[in-house]
Amino acid sequence: MSKDNGEFSLQLPATASQSGLTAEATCIGFERQTVVITNFALPCNFVLLAASNQLQTVIVKDKRPVLRTHGDTLSYKVSDFSNPQDRVIGDVIKNYRV
Repeated sequence: MSKDNGEFSLQLPATASQSGLTAEATCIGFERQTVVITNFALPCNFVLLAASNQLQTVIVKDKRPVLRTHGDTLSYKVSDFSNPQDRVIGDVIKNYRV
C-alpha cells in the first residue's frame, strides 16, 4: 500500500534474488501495471491509467403478486397466493395475511 502522496517502499530480504523481479500496481478503476525491476538504486514509478469495468447485464424480476383494481373490484391470480398444500380457495384466503 502506498502513502497518501503515492510514495511506497519495499524491503527485500538479503537472500532474495535481485534478478527477474517485477512489481505490480493494481487499484479498482485503474488498469493493472507491471514493471520489471532491473536496478534497485533507481526509483520504480507507476503511472496508473483510468479504466472502466463493464458490469454484466442484470435482469431484475419481481416475484410479488400482482393486484389490480377496477372500481370496487380486486383482481388477482390465486396461484400467486397459494401454497402447494392448499386444496380449496378457503385455504388460500385463510393463509393470506395483510
